Amino acid sequence: MADPAPKESEVIVVSEVPLWMRAIQVATLGLLIGLGITFGLIYNNFQQAGSVADIFRQSRRPILQYRLEKGAWPSNFDFDKIPAELESYDFSSIARGTRELDVRGSWQFATEEVDGKAVPKIIFKPEDKSLNGLRILSAVDAQLDDGQESTGRLRVTADQAEFTLMGE
Repeated sequence: MADPAPKESEVIVVSEVPLWMRAIQVATLGLLIGLGITFGLIYNNFQQAGSVADIFRQSRRPILQYRLEKGAWPSNFDFDKIPAELESYDFSSIARGTRELDVRGSWQFATEEVDGKAVPKIIFKPEDKSLNGLRILSAVDAQLDDGQESTGRLRVTADQAEFTLMGE
């Protein structure tokens, strides 16, 4: 019997691209993907912070208007239970806006006595107490105030954001 035709061995093809260049290409692609994801998270936080900052701005107007007309600050209240005295200032539309936010949490107005003087504050306590929630509140501080979490009219802690109203 005759031997079958010998099999031709496959030739191993070696890439013409050096290994170090291929490693740089893969690392660059990984870096670009990581930067893209990070940019997406930062942009999302910035958008959510914009809506929270709008609620702070909008709620300030009727409270200050009440103060100018009545000569006193309204009593402390949660935005879920608005006092009847603020209904004439269309505060209920702001309270509805708080329920439509992507960032969930509780809103309230409170005055506290400091050195015999009433200091009015709008307080937001987010449900999300994670690092993401803190980043959103820091972005709110950058949009409304000085961008420093522990100074200025908007003070940000891990649990809440306090926006001090200036009545005088």
